[in-house]
Amino acid sequence: MSYTSSSTLHTLISHKDLSYVIQGTILVESLSGDGSTFYEFLEGITEKTLPETLNDRNLPKSIKELFSGFPQQSYLAVWTIGMLAKWNDITNLRLSDFDLTRLPDSIEHLTNLTYLDLRRNQISRLPESFGKMTKLENLCLHDNRLSELPETCRELVHLTDLDVSRNQFSQLPDWIGDLSLLTDLDLSEHHVQPFPDCLGKLTNLKKLRLNRNHLSNIPSCIENLKNLETLCVQGNQVQFLPDWLSDLPKLRALYVTDNHLSSVPDWVVNLRTDGEYDELNLTGNPIECIPKEATGVLLDAKQLHHLQKQLENNPNIFSLSLDYAHLHTLPVWIGNLTQLTELNLHGNDLSMLPDSIQNLVNLDRLCLWDNRLTHLPEWIGNLTSLTSLDLSVNQLTCLPDSIKNLKSLDYLCLYWNELSSLEEQRIEDIFKDQRVNIVFE
Repeated sequence: MSYTSSSTLHTLISHKDLSYVIQGTILVESLSGDGSTFYEFLEGITEKTLPETLNDRNLPKSIKELFSGFPQQSYLAVWTIGMLAKWNDITNLRLSDFDLTRLPDSIEHLTNLTYLDLRRNQISRLPESFGKMTKLENLCLHDNRLSELPETCRELVHLTDLDVSRNQFSQLPDWIGDLSLLTDLDLSEHHVQPFPDCLGKLTNLKKLRLNRNHLSNIPSCIENLKNLETLCVQGNQVQFLPDWLSDLPKLRALYVTDNHLSSVPDWVVNLRTDGEYDELNLTGNPIECIPKEATGVLLDAKQLHHLQKQLENNPNIFSLSLDYAHLHTLPVWIGNLTQLTELNLHGNDLSMLPDSIQNLVNLDRLCLWDNRLTHLPEWIGNLTSLTSLDLSVNQLTCLPDSIKNLKSLDYLCLYWNELSSLEEQRIEDIFKDQRVNIVFE
């Protein structure tokens, strides 16, 4: 394994050892004897036993254990605060899940950093010197305790990806609009009211996340973001979608689950989502009507009940998803949606299927992953248009003989069931003359 100055460093010392490491550079010196040959020394550590240079030192046991039994293919790095200045050629640094409460001022010496991950720590403030890392392109501060960013961060003009979600901001600095190269910005889970107009200056943004921010409307400054492709406003209190959203020429994905929407405009169905199938996710909203042009919808159990007539009378809906809807049974009337080509039911509590499902003879894809099915009915063989059948994570012990009628099937997923090896062999024999991808594990 070779180590270069651009290697991605992954920190292995726990926060409990930091106080010891800060006292000096004894750890690095005991490893290599010379900081300049540190990478060369790392190449030689492949044994589960410690080098003699470590055994001779009076090091804490927890530090010694870090160097025993790690995978040979992993990068090994030691975050020694006293050595940061010597490691100023580092470009990538990951310090996530480290319980850090602060960063040292000496971090300013990492002037070549382009990627810094500090997610899931307890940092309440950043040092003023933070802004000296002017080559930063990707900065993740997700899930910390920050209430503000230092003024010097306005110098981070090369940032393209900034994640400050799940912190404690009540307002955003106006200078954030000067970070003109940003393409991905996550401002989720704050109490910022209102969002500043300066966001409208970030005209290179492609993805903007404003989830769970107590928003009652979508900030109008977003109207200026002509390159925006993805907008996430989930878990807010938005009551309507403004028409100017339809004028954003590159918008392809709009995530609006768990809001206060009673309806959505027809233009929403023209957005092409990230998934393989166009699907309008309306879960968690008090929706009273579905756009007439919608071809696919993702609903929750409450919506399914209230929208029965609309679903039955809408011939354009070919895909219905009821994922994680806490369903114990399926309503019989779903069998009336004979135009359906895709039915997704994964993550529910279904122990049986209503016989009316056999009427869905146009089904191409049926997903029953993660339910409580103990058997499949014989009529499953009537769904002869099926090409994909996902039965994984259930309690099936066997499949009915009628599955041999599924001549169009090319994918059958059965992992995490209770099939015996003999039953698995029987299933393979049934499809031996078909090119079916059967997944047992």
